[in-house]
Amino acid sequence: MENPGDGGNSTTNETSDWTCPLHQETVVTQVAKTLAYSIIIFLSLVGNSIVIITVWRNSSMRSVTNLFIANLAASDLLITILCMPNMITQVYLGFKWIFGAAICKIVVFFQSVSVGSSILTLLAISFDRFWAIVFPFKRRISFFIARIILVVIWVISLSVMAPFLYAQRVIVGSDGYEYCIEEWSPAFNPVTAPKDFTLILFTTLYAFPLLTMVVMYSVIVSKLWRRQIPGIRSTREDLRTRALRRKVVKMLMTVISLFCICWLPIYVYQFIWFFDPHKPPCFDSSLTFYFTSLLLGHANSAVNPYLYALFHRKYRQGFKAACTCTAIPDNIGFSRTYSRRKSSSTSSTWLTRSNRYSSSNRKFSSVLVMNHVSMRRDTVVQREKKATMLRKNSESYSGKLRRGP
Repeated sequence: MENPGDGGNSTTNETSDWTCPLHQETVVTQVAKTLAYSIIIFLSLVGNSIVIITVWRNSSMRSVTNLFIANLAASDLLITILCMPNMITQVYLGFKWIFGAAICKIVVFFQSVSVGSSILTLLAISFDRFWAIVFPFKRRISFFIARIILVVIWVISLSVMAPFLYAQRVIVGSDGYEYCIEEWSPAFNPVTAPKDFTLILFTTLYAFPLLTMVVMYSVIVSKLWRRQIPGIRSTREDLRTRALRRKVVKMLMTVISLFCICWLPIYVYQFIWFFDPHKPPCFDSSLTFYFTSLLLGHANSAVNPYLYALFHRKYRQGFKAACTCTAIPDNIGFSRTYSRRKSSSTSSTWLTRSNRYSSSNRKFSSVLVMNHVSMRRDTVVQREKKATMLRKNSESYSGKLRRGP
């Protein structure tokens, strides 16, 4: 998590006196970092907003997976609005804090909450895909249950990150400037508390969820790529469903992999800072590792929406509509709504064809019956004629026998 006072500073006695030399950014470096963050902020604001609007405005996007994706976009927007601008100020002010104690707590707290919400949302998405693909005949997660899951996700994230509201404080350094740092005393040990809390966050909101998702997606891949989907669908429909599910799974696996890669460096930074007893007193005094770690984590919020557009036709249509200021077409999407609609349409078509076929059969059957009746009537008439002729011949022969030669 971002700690605006942690780069080159800590709550231990050895660094609380600010003995490390202040790093002076060059003008070129400041411009480059400002430009990088400006691009990330712009892309994140536009992309995540379009994702939320696309899901909200289109009935064909009303699926549990897309609901979770919209929540992920909301978490990314929260990071973009509350946390990224602070990094631009750090480029010019260093770790000097000028925004007051309340903003000091809010920035760090809500960035941590957003990251926690993101990883738990990805876990929920993985479970939804796992349940739908591995157990296709079981009852799916309903929208009501999905909303409850989202509430639980935010409650857990807020609860786990609540200690930041206590520990994150503004203190005055020996140089007279204010700094926003973690200070766990007097309620907790200022040396061990940050280590323990970092370990808890890494285990509960990074390592364990990612390992769980790896297991679930391994089963999903085995199910989709090696086995047939059970059911009574035709071969063409079965292949189409498998292709769509594979595309969704590829998208989600890419999103999860990028999340893991982008947020890992900041955890590595914190583990080095808190757990390496042999680190130099002024670890990363140039702030290159610190800045790059947070830049990667924040860039993840900007990349996600464009990954959705890359893999998902409906999101591409949403981006296209936003760029051209047109309405978003409400047609094809990876959702149960579309599946039900298509199934209903297919059923009605099949019924129509069946009715036509049945009607044709009834007409054809009627013709056959009439022909059969006509043939039977002709046969009876012919038999009666033959019987009459035989009777006449018999009577004529009998009369000749009585008269004699």
